[in-house]
Amino acid sequence: MVRRTARLNPPAAFKPYQLNKAVELLEMGGLVPLRSNRVFLVVSDDGSEVYRTAATGQCNCPAGLRATSPCYHAAAARLLATARA
Repeated sequence: MVRRTARLNPPAAFKPYQLNKAVELLEMGGLVPLRSNRVFLVVSDDGSEVYRTAATGQCNCPAGLRATSPCYHAAAARLLATARA
C-alpha cells in the first residue's frame, strides 16, 4: 500500500530520492506509530539514533531541524498515514 501511495499519490513537498528512502525505511520497519498514526518514532540511517516525526512534516532529526524542506523521515510518516487512511 505504501509503494502504491508513493507511486500514485506522492506528497508534493518531497523529492523523489526522499520518497525512495522513505519507502525503504518503511520496508525495514524503521517507523513505529506512537499516537493514532500521527506521531512516530523513526530510526536514523545508521541505527544509532531515534527521532520523533509527524505526518505533518515535522521531525527532530538534524536535517529536519535545519532544512528548508521536510526530511525523508517525515515523508515516511506521511506515506504511512496516507496509506492507512
